[in-house]
Amino acid sequence: MTRLSPTELRALCIANPDFAARNVEALKSLSGSSTSAVTVEGERVSLSTQQDGAQTLYDYMRIHAPDLAGWFIREYHFEKYRIDLADPQHMIAIEVNGGRWLPGGGKHGTESDRRKIRRLTLAHWCVLEYSTEMVNNDPIGVIAEIRQVIA
Repeated sequence: MTRLSPTELRALCIANPDFAARNVEALKSLSGSSTSAVTVEGERVSLSTQQDGAQTLYDYMRIHAPDLAGWFIREYHFEKYRIDLADPQHMIAIEVNGGRWLPGGGKHGTESDRRKIRRLTLAHWCVLEYSTEMVNNDPIGVIAEIRQVIA
């Protein structure tokens, strides 16, 4: 079985769009999960590590909405904060809460996180917040909402 990191899988799909198109259903079931494995062109493939929800969303965007993915920057710096995904041209900030930042083990839901959202809003950014579960359970729906905001 081939084990790929999420970054390696993303790079494989970006470098080989025909591969991604031929295997879209298998890749959709694999993306966002660290334990599942699928057969892709005769070979078993699994993701080797857990990733955060923002990276999972970005991976889905790269595969299913490459036109959108090109607008967004991962870990964009705004004042003293970092935005999970940002489109500075349209002033859209996407925050994915949960995953490795669960309550008790991370920073989401803290005063600092709320301050970041307020600062973005005061600077006229459109802030979209999603949970890791939303991204994992309905990535296409999340992407559709992002498209609505840009339109």
